[in-house]
Amino acid sequence: NYGFPTCTWPAAETMKSCKGFNEPAILLPPHSSPMGIGAIGNTFYVSLFGGAAGKGPEVVTMSKKGQPFPFLTGFAAPTIALGVNNGSVYVGDLTGTIYKVAAK
Repeated sequence: NYGFPTCTWPAAETMKSCKGFNEPAILLPPHSSPMGIGAIGNTFYVSLFGGAAGKGPEVVTMSKKGQPFPFLTGFAAPTIALGVNNGSVYVGDLTGTIYKVAAK
C-alpha cells in the first residue's frame, strides 16, 4: 500500500501524509505514463508514453536509485508497448511500428 490518493510521492508537502505507507523503490517524473516494463539481466527498460520531463516518447533504463536514463528516443508517435526477449528490446508506437533493438 503506497498510500494513494492520500500520499502522492514525492511531493514534499505530502510527506506527512505518507507516513506509515510503503515507499516506492522507483519514482518516475510526473506524467511519464509508463506503458511497458521489461528486464534483461539487472537492467529495467521502461517505455514512457510521453517521455520523462516532457522530452517526448522514449524508452529509458533505470538506475538503482530510480533515475531514468534515455535508451531509445526519436519516436514519431507516443510509445504504447514494450517487451524483451533474448537480449532485445521491442517497443511499439501509435503508428503501429514495432522496433527491435539489441540491449547493451
